[in-house]
Amino acid sequence: MNASDLMSAPVITVGPEVSVSDVARLMSDKHVGGVPVIDADQRLLGMVTEADLVVRVSGPHVPPHIELLGGVIYLESPREMHEELRKAVAVTAEQIMSANVVTVAPDATVQEVADLMVTRKVNRILVVDDGRLVGMITRHDVVKTLVDAGG
Repeated sequence: MNASDLMSAPVITVGPEVSVSDVARLMSDKHVGGVPVIDADQRLLGMVTEADLVVRVSGPHVPPHIELLGGVIYLESPREMHEELRKAVAVTAEQIMSANVVTVAPDATVQEVADLMVTRKVNRILVVDDGRLVGMITRHDVVKTLVDAGG
């Protein structure tokens, strides 16, 4: 079994210009935890997840730091704070989306998909063929293969 056998298609998607509030409403109405952002040619640009939307509500957090001799030493990367700030002020899907999306080809094995979910700590993986979105695989889809296989 490979990714093309496991994936759901078609996938609920949004364009880059869709407002953050419309993305949130769509995700809530369709009961999905994330939506890919695609361009007019179906090319994958990124993904908006519930986590991205929660950051918007929560707002950015200053990373732990130590003030020493009038300077600041960050104990974690300030880049994360920058990302949170970017998402907190976003008004479109393109502005709030995560661009670094985990993808696989349609011929990826279920094992490869499961391994990526564990190592990259993601709930969903997008299936892309020649840069174009063709499907999505969630953790539920992977677990269902265990049920279907009887183990």
